[in-house]
Amino acid sequence: MEIDIAPYGVAAQEKANKVPSVRAWLLDLGHNHWAALPLHEMSQVLLSPELSSIPLAPHHCRDVLIFEKRILPVINVAAFILGTDIAIAAEEDKIIGLTVYQKAPKEQLIYAAIHLDNMPTVIEVEDSQLTDLPANEPTWSALSLSCFSYEEHTVPILNLAALYSSEIATEFA
Repeated sequence: MEIDIAPYGVAAQEKANKVPSVRAWLLDLGHNHWAALPLHEMSQVLLSPELSSIPLAPHHCRDVLIFEKRILPVINVAAFILGTDIAIAAEEDKIIGLTVYQKAPKEQLIYAAIHLDNMPTVIEVEDSQLTDLPANEPTWSALSLSCFSYEEHTVPILNLAALYSSEIATEFA
């Protein structure tokens, strides 16, 4: 059954023709690497938090954050993707995205954090922006749900459960 929306005016017609979009966090991970998260998967952005270093930890997860009586890992996603130790901002310039996810519905929330190079921004993403993951960085396939293009960037959508899993940590160690 088709509904005639003509009596409801031009605004209703424009709304009916509009391509659906979703809002997401656009994350600047540094070193020309970008990623996205659904809005509900980042609870806070922390500016210049005090981090502790873990000796002998892999290059991408040397820092932890004590947050609300929890010790949270802080992942440097760009270092993980590049497979090398890369510089991050000085202590007073650090930006940390506090993420939250569940392994399955109705399970306990899990908190962790990621290093960001700049403040995240909220963007609109449409199906028409779908694109392939970067072919020259195969690690993205293990960490991403999908990928889209935004402006001149290829932007994988992070799978937080995969990023923080022990399987990924051992596979790419």
